[in-house]
Formats: sequence, structure tokens, C-alpha cells
Amino acid sequence: MPVDLTAPAAAELRHYRGDHGRHAHAHAQLLFGIGGCLDVEVGGHLMRVDAVTGLIVPAGALHGSASRDGA
Repeated sequence: MPVDLTAPAAAELRHYRGDHGRHAHAHAQLLFGIGGCLDVEVGGHLMRVDAVTGLIVPAGALHGSASRDGA
């Protein structure tokens, strides 16, 4: 699927707690930790997003996340 580079970008500040089921989006996601940590599974690989680690979730990638302490 081609990316429309003329479309405005959206940024949202979100807080995650608990388990968020597996899903996919038509758009890519850039995840940056501000506080806490978020465990994210993308394509069978488990990664952690925290205050020093970010993550790119490609468009269409099936992913899920969970946070015990909140992120």
C-alpha cells in the first residue's frame, strides 16, 4: 500500500496499562516511551519500549502490547 506523504501526520500522547490484544493498522506507528515501559510483540519478536528505547511498527504489522506498571 503506498504511503500518502502529503497527508498530515498525527501525534497522540497515550497511556497504556494492562494487555492490549493483537491488531494491525493501515499506517505505521512510532512508539516512544516517556515513562514506565511497554512490552510490544511484532511479528513474533518481543521488544520493550521505555524512556530510552523506541520502536517502529510497520504499516499492516500484526502487533500487541502489555504493560504491568503503565506506560
